[in-house]
Amino acid sequence: MPPGEPSGPPSRWPGMLLLAAVLVGGGLRAAILNRSLWYDEAVMYWIAVGTPREVLAQNADRNSAPPTFALMLNAVQRLGESEAALRALPLLFGLFAIPAAYWLACQFLRTGPSLLAAWLFALSPCQIHYSAEVREYSLAVLLTILMLALFTRLLRRPTPARWALLTLAMGLSVWVQYGLALLILSLNLVFLVDLRRRPARLRRVAWWAAGQCLVAGAVAGAWLTSLRAQMNAGIGGPEGYLSSAYFQGTAASLWNVLVNNTGLLMGFMFGLALPLLVVLSVLGAIGLARDVHGRAALWLWAVPLTITMIGAIVRLYPYSGRRQDLFLTPMFYLLAAAGGQWLFDRLRTGQRQLATAATAILLTLLAAASLREVRHADIQPMKEVLATISRERQASDRVVPVYKARPAWYYYVGRGSRRWSTWEQRAASEQEICDEIDRAMASPGRVWLIFSHGMKTPQPYVDHARRTRKLTLIADYGQTWLYRAE
Repeated sequence: MPPGEPSGPPSRWPGMLLLAAVLVGGGLRAAILNRSLWYDEAVMYWIAVGTPREVLAQNADRNSAPPTFALMLNAVQRLGESEAALRALPLLFGLFAIPAAYWLACQFLRTGPSLLAAWLFALSPCQIHYSAEVREYSLAVLLTILMLALFTRLLRRPTPARWALLTLAMGLSVWVQYGLALLILSLNLVFLVDLRRRPARLRRVAWWAAGQCLVAGAVAGAWLTSLRAQMNAGIGGPEGYLSSAYFQGTAASLWNVLVNNTGLLMGFMFGLALPLLVVLSVLGAIGLARDVHGRAALWLWAVPLTITMIGAIVRLYPYSGRRQDLFLTPMFYLLAAAGGQWLFDRLRTGQRQLATAATAILLTLLAAASLREVRHADIQPMKEVLATISRERQASDRVVPVYKARPAWYYYVGRGSRRWSTWEQRAASEQEICDEIDRAMASPGRVWLIFSHGMKTPQPYVDHARRTRKLTLIADYGQTWLYRAE
């Protein structure tokens, strides 16, 4: 199914419809820019505080990603430290990714279906959320799209410029998210498969090998600056909070990794529109399999997905169906858009209005899921906690953010005066948290306790505190709880 001329909207409309996708997607993303920083974002904020040398050391010690985003955030902090300022770069990357998704789809589909892919991307709940989060994920997705498009164009017509741009994107990507190394490995496999039907094989291999040597140098640099220390510390490894994203040696865990986590990934992308988009994706795979251009798209969808699953089985990279695997998502939108193209081609002229209506329903469902994401995006509302305490706090009161509530709390009350060591703490045991509460309860006067990220319920610690003091629940924000000891 080679890309062709537009068959849907008149030629003056594609640019306007793409701009509309950027504006609507941008509005949804901007709507959550000012929500409270949650644990991961606050940790990233504190990692990025200091000199570049300090940032590199802190990133290697406390993060599970390469240092590029932390260094970029360090530069942003010099211009502003509000939630919106810190989220400005992820927002920009997320916005650029919308037309990039259209460009990628245009390599395989006609203009109309490519616009559908852009709209699916713009309205996807996971893309909205991570385009407004102080992490590297939206940049990783943007680089993924660029690599896939540049790789496709390079295979079809190799030029020095395309080779240089793809090599640059690959080298940068391993300094942004480690998972993109799996995408690079996948592209190497697809290159070898594609090589069979290409002329001038020796020249192609020589150029490709030279580029991959440069990429290998970038990988070595990421290993030396951060990955080696992070692996030694077990950060993000198969024994930590991502254990369900790795094969644990049982049939149940294999099923969980391959099936359950794939379902999570698709639900993560499509929300309420999941059933319709699954059907479209199946139809898209059928349509793409019919010709050489379409089969190339299927390779770019299937090989990275398979390699990531294998990475989880051999316990090298998590396949969680969540943020660590966002780099897998762009080809899913293309696959669904290809299903729309396949259906459209099989409808009679008079029936194509039905396709337009179905597309509107699909995008409405996806928009509803996105609006739900916007409404529930504030998962650790530390600004509300601070406002509640400020209204009722007495001069002698003490405020104690417990364990993982610390980074976000200190972002709001201690910026500029506190450094990394103020809240630094690795994973604490239940007994260590109880000891922390005991020290707080020994203080004279009222004590405010903030429980947050990292626990399903604070009840065991509340019961422990009530052994010595009367404890009252002041506010329950869902994943954050505020108590006061009299």
